[in-house]
Amino acid sequence: MKKSQAVQLIQELSNANGVSGFETEVVRILQHATADFTIQRLDAIKNLYLEKKNNLSEGPVVLFDAHSDEVGFMIQAIK
Repeated sequence: MKKSQAVQLIQELSNANGVSGFETEVVRILQHATADFTIQRLDAIKNLYLEKKNNLSEGPVVLFDAHSDEVGFMIQAIK
């Protein structure tokens, strides 16, 4: 991935709505960005599992774990 593509992906993810319980937009962006080089599995609670395609290496296994949600607040009143 080129630097400009990485910056664009970070910008898309930063601007996506991802309040807890409503992470669908973030997950969709990640699925699209990694579709060419990963095997994807999405479970019932929107956990996205990605495995590198054609990984024949006998080297160490790397796990990358991250949250797809963000802190959100519900405004009940403006006084």
